[in-house]
Amino acid sequence: MNFPQTDKTLIQTLTEATRKKMTAKEVHNQRVSFILATLDDGKTSITQEKVEKELSKLEGAAA
Repeated sequence: MNFPQTDKTLIQTLTEATRKKMTAKEVHNQRVSFILATLDDGKTSITQEKVEKELSKLEGAAA
């Protein structure tokens, strides 16, 4: 059976990405994005502003 081959450039790019240290701002933005996507059910009236506010409280408590 012939399986498709993954592009070597893609593998290299993904490997390099795993070695990159994310900044605190990047981690924060990633969390906001994840929360918004998780809660987006078409019924919830959650806003990015609300997520930012609550996440900032949690991040402040963790620091």
